[in-house]
Amino acid sequence: MLVIGGSYPGAMSAWFRNRYPHLAVGSWSSSGVVQPIIDFWKFDEQTYSSSVKSGEFCPQMIQDTMKYVTDQGYARDAGDSDNIIDTTLAGSGSEGMRTDDWMFFYADIFLESVQYGNRSSMCDTLQRLQNAGSSDDEIVSTMVQFGHDVANVNPIDYDTRVISQTTVDPYSSSRPWTF
Repeated sequence: MLVIGGSYPGAMSAWFRNRYPHLAVGSWSSSGVVQPIIDFWKFDEQTYSSSVKSGEFCPQMIQDTMKYVTDQGYARDAGDSDNIIDTTLAGSGSEGMRTDDWMFFYADIFLESVQYGNRSSMCDTLQRLQNAGSSDDEIVSTMVQFGHDVANVNPIDYDTRVISQTTVDPYSSSRPWTF
């Protein structure tokens, strides 16, 4: 078997080959992480530095919406079923998704938008929402849709119930990336 991966899955392929040399004859790690760092805050700092290029409002709105969904997550975990998390999951195929999985998904809407060239459209969307006086729930719902339509960030790709399944979709990179 030859194990192949790029970026984080690249690191995983190299680690797999090292750990199981009797199973893998080789590993191709394209752009694999070679020095993992616990609590790598510089990634978040870069997201801030990039998003502030669109104006101070952009990172502030990201921070505000993250605080709101964090509060919603605490309420959800305490048994409140009337929350924006469950509302956005309705009909997504990930109903009942764990709160921490959903939080990872929601944060990635912003991180992936900045990292993969959609910062301006993301910040423009946030600016329109701010100018319209949108509620916190409207902002979250709009950004979840933005994540789906523009950033290719979807809840099912972050749902650990899906990741833990042994059947792998060879046409999707989501499972090894998140794993």
